[in-house]
Amino acid sequence: MPITNDTSKPCLVETRQGLSVLYENRFLYSKYNPAASIERLVETLELKNDTLVLCFSPILGYGMKKLAEKLPAGCFMLAIEADAGLLELYHKDFFTQENEIAGGKIGFLGPHRLQEIYNLLTKKNQITDNGVPLPHPGTFKHCVRVDFSAAPALRQAEYQGILQHAELAVANFWKNRLTLIKMGRLYHRNILRNLALLPYSSEIPLKKIESPLLVLGAGPSADKTIEVLSLLPEDFRKNIFILAVDAVVPALQARKVQPDIVLALECQLAIQQAYTTAADSELFLLADLTSRPSILHQDTAFRPTSREKSLGKNCTGGKTAFFSTEFAGSRFLERLQQQGFIQQKLPPMGSVGIVAMEIALQLRKHQNIPVYVSGLDFSYLVERSHCKESFQVKNTFLKASRVKPAGSYHSLGNPTTEKYEGKSGAVYSDQILSYYRQIFCDRFQGVTAAYDVGQMGFDLGLERRDFSQVIAEISGMKKTRIKEEASITNNARKQKLAEKIREFYHKEEDVLQELREGLSSGNICQERILEILEEADYLYLHFPDGYKPSLDISFLKRVRSEIDFFLKDIALGKKLLEE
Repeated sequence: MPITNDTSKPCLVETRQGLSVLYENRFLYSKYNPAASIERLVETLELKNDTLVLCFSPILGYGMKKLAEKLPAGCFMLAIEADAGLLELYHKDFFTQENEIAGGKIGFLGPHRLQEIYNLLTKKNQITDNGVPLPHPGTFKHCVRVDFSAAPALRQAEYQGILQHAELAVANFWKNRLTLIKMGRLYHRNILRNLALLPYSSEIPLKKIESPLLVLGAGPSADKTIEVLSLLPEDFRKNIFILAVDAVVPALQARKVQPDIVLALECQLAIQQAYTTAADSELFLLADLTSRPSILHQDTAFRPTSREKSLGKNCTGGKTAFFSTEFAGSRFLERLQQQGFIQQKLPPMGSVGIVAMEIALQLRKHQNIPVYVSGLDFSYLVERSHCKESFQVKNTFLKASRVKPAGSYHSLGNPTTEKYEGKSGAVYSDQILSYYRQIFCDRFQGVTAAYDVGQMGFDLGLERRDFSQVIAEISGMKKTRIKEEASITNNARKQKLAEKIREFYHKEEDVLQELREGLSSGNICQERILEILEEADYLYLHFPDGYKPSLDISFLKRVRSEIDFFLKDIALGKKLLEE
């Protein structure tokens, strides 16, 4: 194809040694020997096993065959084109031909799906634009970028963003694996128990809050904010909608400040200490399905006459609404969502403070309603790690001795702890807290009407305000209350949902018993084993090698031992739903 006058559009150009591309007055390949430079680059590449190779803009395919032939074990080539104008130059059969050489290890993604790159690499059974399945999450341990033309230089920020999302997907998978290995079994056991509470739960007031919101974490900076709140007249204080993490509840109780919503995310026993002073406070809990079941319903040991009285109230006597964090690319979670048991799903964020901010933004009716943040410090002081009345700080005093004095001095022994310059002096943070702070900044920087009113800790990337001064701005705004009729599901819906959950329990129990009997007797085919394992992946996701099912005998023995645990949780859930 000859050069045209309109060089703003991509066009093929004949050279002495093959075709090149002219685009925006720039040759995307050499005008002398188009294939030479990329093939030299491919020859010098030294790839490790299990590497995802991002092949950026391989328009004419130069170098792709050579790279496909030298791929080490476990590698996959993902060709990516971010410019829709260049798509017409791709040969329609190119990736089919190359896949014959690469053994189906070349996928292609065009511009319309590049926003999904993170999800595509972290979820199962994803298909690329050319019909090639992406490998199972956990296949890759490394991610490498290779520019196959000069086109990425025309869109540097976009391609760099794609690389960062791909690297984050690979890195986060293995970080999440560490969490799942430690907590995965407890997450799933709590979910199976908490499903029985769904028919008695309330709705999340999404996009219904018209008054300013205050997101309160449990960091040291929360102390000053809570003090200002406690000094306000009660009528004036009601102009602010308070969304607090559960660890800050004791500090609020000590100052007689009632939060509107308390976020319950923790799944372990220790978090129950946050509710010891709030037994009759009637707090509205917004809880993850993985949350500690004992804080989400009152003690049922005395068999009260009203099931609604027992399951319809949390440990503080208040109501509960549920959401779910997508803590893993789990088929079990997908099934719960398909059944309608998960109404609100959030991506995994790790920190309860980040989740609180995410939910606050979803609660406000429109984006101009201000959201104020305090107590999300992602750091600690030498003398304490949390706000003064938190159970974490109280425990340090209870356990204090001459050898181990009160305070967070023991935190300084963490090898990843470093000293940083905070908003009002030196603070200390470790690798995990610093990582959460980076997630917060990346996710919420630039959000409309979001302000940081905490006076300590890390800079959060939000506009900073003095909370004492913003009180005057809030005084004229009307408080939004969670309406009873809007939050509680009607009786017919409750009964229908309860029946659906009961049916789910029965089917799940039958499948697990079938697998248990089959594994014990050997009277079950491999295809059926894999079918059940794919659907009931909660049985093994917490194994170190549990990111995909296996027919290995040691794997199946471990699965067999897990079945009894989950059958007990299903039995408990069924018991809670009994009339």
